[in-house]
Amino acid sequence: MTASGREPLIPITQLYARDVPGLPFPEGTDVLQVLWLPVPDLEGCWPAVQLRWRVASEVRDVLDEPPALEFVDWDEHVPRPCVLQPEEIREFPPLYVLGEELSERVMAWSEATSLKYQWELSVAPGWKAGGWPAEFTFRDPAGTDELYCGECGGPVEALLTVGASEYGAGSGSWAALELQALAEVTPDAEPSVYEPGGGTATSSTHRGSRSRR
Repeated sequence: MTASGREPLIPITQLYARDVPGLPFPEGTDVLQVLWLPVPDLEGCWPAVQLRWRVASEVRDVLDEPPALEFVDWDEHVPRPCVLQPEEIREFPPLYVLGEELSERVMAWSEATSLKYQWELSVAPGWKAGGWPAEFTFRDPAGTDELYCGECGGPVEALLTVGASEYGAGSGSWAALELQALAEVTPDAEPSVYEPGGGTATSSTHRGSRSRR
């Protein structure tokens, strides 16, 4: 339930430590459940999000279906159930992290090759655990009030990024090898049919070291 108790939180994803070994789970836990309310939060104007770090063997009374919501402002805010098939990828940092001189060198290299650094090598789109945060979530570069813990003031890293699609017309390099021959976005590119606020992406953060997975 939400803090107000008016609406139930629904599951957005469930990750097991065995499937994402690079993600720093708290000691003694082996499953992460991410829950949220897919309607605007009156206090923060964003969906309410909760992280539940649990022990899989202690989970009891599993629900066959998630709780129903009385109101959803946009159907695409409720993901379609699907099975995850995690794969490890390598992504490079966004240009603003590299500094002016290195960024200029990278862009010159990008123009001289067939690869578009910003779309095909840097900041993988779609759903991912760890890695670099979605550029649409934080300012470029991040402001002084972002990427820091609201309680202790320490730095935070991206824990989970939720995107509208896994790849698109300009970022086909992120598609699975068997799909890269396709010339356009297919249903395989949007497995959850989730649309986070106008087709961009959103990230949840946590204290810990970055795992580029």
